[in-house]
Amino acid sequence: MLQARLAPIAAVGFRIFGYAGGLVLSRFATLSPSALSSFYPSKSLIQLYHAVSILPSLISVIIWWLMLDKSPLVLTTGLARILAAALSVYITASDSVSWHGNSAALYVGLTLLWMYILSRHNCPLQRTRGKIGAAYLVVLFLFMHFQGHYLSGGDGYATVVFLRLVQISLDIVFEILAYNDFSGVLLGVGYSKKYDV
Repeated sequence: MLQARLAPIAAVGFRIFGYAGGLVLSRFATLSPSALSSFYPSKSLIQLYHAVSILPSLISVIIWWLMLDKSPLVLTTGLARILAAALSVYITASDSVSWHGNSAALYVGLTLLWMYILSRHNCPLQRTRGKIGAAYLVVLFLFMHFQGHYLSGGDGYATVVFLRLVQISLDIVFEILAYNDFSGVLLGVGYSKKYDV
C-alpha cells in the first residue's frame, strides 16, 4: 500500500526539477527564460520530466474524482487539463505558434476552472485554495495586460517573464495542497480470484 499524497508530491517535484534544470541549461546555452521550453537542450529536459509527471498527475485526478463523489466535471476537467499541458509542452512555439498558444491558453482556462472546483471542496485548506485561485486570476490579468500592451525595452520583457514564473509557481503551490487532502488515502492493487499455477 502506498500513501496517496505521494502522487501530488511526485507530479510537482518532477515539474519543478524539469523547469529548474531547463532554466540552468538555457543559461549555459545563452537562451532567454522565455525560450525555456522551445529549444534544445532545455526543451528535451522539460519534456522528459513532464512525461514522467503525467502518471502521478493522472492518479491525483482520479483520487479527486473518487473523493468528490465521482463528479464528471472533476474527471473531465482534470483529464483535459493534463492533455492541454502536454500539448503546450510537446508542441513548442518554435514548432507551431498557434497550436502552442492555443493549448497554453486552454491549460490556463482549465486551471482556473480546476482551482474553482477544488476551492468549493470542504476541507481545512478551502480558504487557502480560494486565495491562491484569486491570486492566479490577478496574475493572469496582469500577464495578459502586459502581453497585449507590450512595454518596450528590457523592463517590459522582464515583467512578462516574471509574471509567467509567478503564474507557474501559484499553479504548483495549489497542486501541492493535495498532500494534506490525501493524508488518509492509501493506494493498493489487489485481486479477488486465485489462479492455479
